[in-house]
Amino acid sequence: MPEQIQRYPVLDSPPITVASNPANSTTITMGTSSSLAFVVEDTLGSGTQIQWYSSDSPNGPWRQVFLSSEETAYTNIPVAAVYVAPPELFALHYVRGVLIGHPSTVIKLILKG
Repeated sequence: MPEQIQRYPVLDSPPITVASNPANSTTITMGTSSSLAFVVEDTLGSGTQIQWYSSDSPNGPWRQVFLSSEETAYTNIPVAAVYVAPPELFALHYVRGVLIGHPSTVIKLILKG
């Protein structure tokens, strides 16, 4: 008989800083996570987005992520809300967000592994 897959949320994530360059952003460890959502508690305005960078080491070097469509991996975050990161990030070891249109913000992760 097949085993049912169980996925449990990672609770009580520490605050994650998303800054205007990867060096000042907090590393997100994807590990065994099967998804990445996050809470933005401030309204940052239209045109604000997180562009995603990745590394195979928690300390970098950080490289911008491109999707198979050759478009950069990003998430628009204009208002306070819960957002889901591009599913292509789930295969990566470590990611950092770079904030475009605002100096920095803090997000709260919702990981499910």
